[in-house]
Amino acid sequence: MTTATTGLWICTSCGFIYDPAEGDPDGGIPIGTKFEDIPEDWFCPVCGARTTDFEPYEAGSSQLSSSTRRRAVLTQ
Repeated sequence: MTTATTGLWICTSCGFIYDPAEGDPDGGIPIGTKFEDIPEDWFCPVCGARTTDFEPYEAGSSQLSSSTRRRAVLTQ
């Protein structure tokens, strides 16, 4: 599965995974919003990084999975 099919993006500052299937309702981003359609003034809900600090996330890479990242954030 490639980034083009998953649509996942990772914050290079903190490891947060943006998933269009979840969006960021608290940040004003509705479910189903592609990363490319997020306004430039949106920021990472974990660390405050801007969209320019995100890169495509490739499943199966050494990067953290979204569920692992979410668990890590919730337990901090």
